[in-house]
Amino acid sequence: MGAEFPARDALFRPSGRAGLPSPALARSRYDSDTMSVVAAPPAERLRFKLGPATLALDVADGTALEVLERVYAPMRCADLRPHQHSASIQTLSDGRLHARFARRPVVIPPRTASERLLYSTTREIFARFAASVPQTLALYGAMIAVRNSSMLLLGPAMIGKSVLALHLAHQGATFLGDETAMLSLRGPEAYAMPRRPALRESAVAHLPDRMRDSVATAPHSFEGDFGRFWYALDERDLAGIAPSDRAFPLEYVCILRNRAQEPAIRRLDTAAAVPHIAQRAYARPSELHQLSALHKTLRKVRCLEITLGTPEETASAILREVGACG
Repeated sequence: MGAEFPARDALFRPSGRAGLPSPALARSRYDSDTMSVVAAPPAERLRFKLGPATLALDVADGTALEVLERVYAPMRCADLRPHQHSASIQTLSDGRLHARFARRPVVIPPRTASERLLYSTTREIFARFAASVPQTLALYGAMIAVRNSSMLLLGPAMIGKSVLALHLAHQGATFLGDETAMLSLRGPEAYAMPRRPALRESAVAHLPDRMRDSVATAPHSFEGDFGRFWYALDERDLAGIAPSDRAFPLEYVCILRNRAQEPAIRRLDTAAAVPHIAQRAYARPSELHQLSALHKTLRKVRCLEITLGTPEETASAILREVGACG
């Protein structure tokens, strides 16, 4: 039996910690205070590609079209083959927003400004899309490539995965993605969802010097729960750094645990690392054959536990460790 990870549990908590999978499928709900959005144009079908999977997304909302073009343009693909997954976003006649993935309703948070509402809604749809790719484990984490091998950066929300990935890229690694990493269960290979990155206001001060001013003045942002939130950051904002969907052999998994004055790195065996990795999956593996497939995939992967210092020092320490392992 193949190791499939069901998409039905792959929901983000709409008002909780960003990026953590919900424990169960929530029912669709609306609120009378939900703000109306841009008047709906005729539905337009957009197609997106993630690894071997394709998504047909029917959009009948002007703001949603703008957000999708800004954030997920690197994933657009031509209409060349039947789509494997479907979703829709539309504005109803009373101004409420309605969204579905694979005929299941997407929970839409009430009382949020339209740009923020559309960003969170499209993010939820693409999380479900990622969790639906067969023979693949979708993980909430950043991803880089070093010396023709990939490295996953996993940890809780707001620990600094995106900033660390950007510092690693600034020091010579290849940036692949800032939020969703796709781990193949057919072999130790991984790739990222190549959406354009996003950063919270608290992260800007910790960016490499070349990026701080350009991110702070980037055109696409809204007010979030923790201050200003910038999204759809492109090469001009990130000193030439852009996401990529290129797949690399997976060689390193870094578990980001806590912070200290100085960075520290400790090697973990696979058995100790698997629970931390499974915790960051959008659809958490629970059955024996799923966990067995994950163990097998990680058998030759080096797992590291990282205590974070400053992002710059931590990136340097990781690259030294990679050089020593090589």
